[in-house]
Amino acid sequence: MMALFSTVFGLAYLIISTRHKERMAMIERGIDLSAPKKQSSPFLKKLAFLIAGVGAGIFFGGVFAAVTPFEDAACYFSMIMVGGGGSLLAHYHLQEKKNEDSPFDLDL
Repeated sequence: MMALFSTVFGLAYLIISTRHKERMAMIERGIDLSAPKKQSSPFLKKLAFLIAGVGAGIFFGGVFAAVTPFEDAACYFSMIMVGGGGSLLAHYHLQEKKNEDSPFDLDL
């Protein structure tokens, strides 16, 4: 329990002190702190697509296992892989479409 508490406290301290140092460096360089930042990263959007695809795969795996005589584990595993892979392909195609529409905005 003590190790968990000290780990959480250490990570929180590290994040806060790093943010403070970054802001102080920005002030020294004269960068405006009120400028809007990027809201999210492409990695988080890709991760969201993956999680949604895996969730859909679990759902369809349950449906597939109930309808067919195949083993439950094979149905779930195959549908999770298909759902996760399909969601990553969808993210890739949406990102490519966004890059074609706006060549200067590389973020999805």
